[in-house]
Amino acid sequence: MADGGLPGGGWFDAGGPLPSVIALLEVREARAREELESWLEVLREAEQCVQDARERVEHAQIAREEVVRVFAEEGLGLTVAAPVNDAPAGPSARGV
Repeated sequence: MADGGLPGGGWFDAGGPLPSVIALLEVREARAREELESWLEVLREAEQCVQDARERVEHAQIAREEVVRVFAEEGLGLTVAAPVNDAPAGPSARGV
């Protein structure tokens, strides 16, 4: 059977619709890969932002502890408030 073995033929012929379907699927795959790469880049950037925010929190905690220590050494009798919630606000809480 020269027609690919299907009744009615055409699907496996060189001029049939199969090559155009394959080409369409290849284009679809390429676009999906581009979209995936784009989202992966967004993810990498977001991960860097998270890391930067964690470092800022850590530095702020260290600075606060240093100030409290210095005040205690100076005998300033500083009443220290309880630490602020260390959970950083998300983008929606910051109005972003």
